[in-house]
Amino acid sequence: MTLSTTCRPPPVNKGPRTSVSAEAYGKWNQKKEYVPVEVAKTDEAKDRIRTVLTRSFLFSGLDAKELEIVVMAMEEVKMGAGERIIKQVLEFPTAVSNCCASLAI
Repeated sequence: MTLSTTCRPPPVNKGPRTSVSAEAYGKWNQKKEYVPVEVAKTDEAKDRIRTVLTRSFLFSGLDAKELEIVVMAMEEVKMGAGERIIKQVLEFPTAVSNCCASLAI
């Protein structure tokens, strides 16, 4: 007898896997027409935002209409020189932190 014949059951063909969906149905899950958010701003503010967005690769694929929707949804925030704009914090559960700390040693 070989190890493979004593430890493994014979292969069974169960057919293709069925899909799993978490989509919910009901009265509360009805499609609504998208209404874009519009933040009031001056024409100068719109121009500044549009200029910045057109230089970003994230927004380079938008056509003029889509870009205008994004511009109108943006809120201009003025920051002082040297002020932190983005703060990135990585938090891990204790078990993961201990695991990573022990691997780093």
